[in-house]
Amino acid sequence: MKAIDATVRTGGRIIGRRKASKDLVFLDLQSNGDVIQVMLDHAKLIGSLERNGVTFKEYADACQRGAIVGVEGRPGRTEAGEFTIIADDFSLLAACDKNLPMMNWSHKRTLKDSELRFQKRYLDLIVNNDDVKRFFLTRAKIIKFLRNYLEEKNFLEVETPILNA
Repeated sequence: MKAIDATVRTGGRIIGRRKASKDLVFLDLQSNGDVIQVMLDHAKLIGSLERNGVTFKEYADACQRGAIVGVEGRPGRTEAGEFTIIADDFSLLAACDKNLPMMNWSHKRTLKDSELRFQKRYLDLIVNNDDVKRFFLTRAKIIKFLRNYLEEKNFLEVETPILNA
């Protein structure tokens, strides 16, 4: 494992977790649309574990998909050549009680039902981040363009209530 001496801090939502051994866990963190790999090594986290009064197993078990975590560590590359942050300090900021649906569309536990996706839009944005985010950005640009165009033509925007029968 090659590491740089610079220390970085980041946080994000866990979207993937792989246990390499009982003392080594890899996490995929999603933050601002980017995915970062984080390596939790028991030997490197001893100080953090003692400060927080938890065991490495408790840390690893708390790292469920959907949990929000903070990480401080050194950037480096794994033996496979992947960029990763080697964690020196780790904190669970918000636990996730219910495991998120899978993000792989071919998986059976993926969020595919369109009605459920519309009812739970927050979950859709978390799980299907790229596609849904691109849709919302495009929609916002179209609305902004139409609004600006109509304002230039001296149209007046009026909001009316929706009547339900």
